[in-house]
Amino acid sequence: MRSCRICAAEASRQRALGGAKVRRFAAVTYQADSWSRPRRVVIKAEALEKGMNIRFVVTSRTDAPEALYQWFTQRGDCPELCIKDLKEDCFADRLSCHRFWANQCRLLLHAAAYWLLDTIRHWLAQPQGAPSATGHLAAAPRQDRRLGARSP
Repeated sequence: MRSCRICAAEASRQRALGGAKVRRFAAVTYQADSWSRPRRVVIKAEALEKGMNIRFVVTSRTDAPEALYQWFTQRGDCPELCIKDLKEDCFADRLSCHRFWANQCRLLLHAAAYWLLDTIRHWLAQPQGAPSATGHLAAAPRQDRRLGARSP
């Protein structure tokens, strides 16, 4: 795509002048052979020390290119990380019973434990104003996550 080359060249040129990483965004209309209609494609060209980092997002949204790319990258963080926390820190992937309702009940209890731990983590982080309120459950020491545990 011509627009991609222009965006990448501009980012490279500005990086050569300033030395720091430079991000440039653009939006174009593109239609692949297999697509029934043209689609909007947002281009992110980032000039780094290692070289160019070019990414594409195909979308139907009409937001500004930079705002849309930021929304798109942040959108993926929450669901995947929440699922990871649920599986790894609350052991929600341990559904070893042979009966459906036993596994269903176990999964519901794991989800309730996740909600409780996440709520406590947010409450503890709020008064201090710490940015860790959006961190992962694994960041807290495991002994602090045992409910009913006594502190030494």
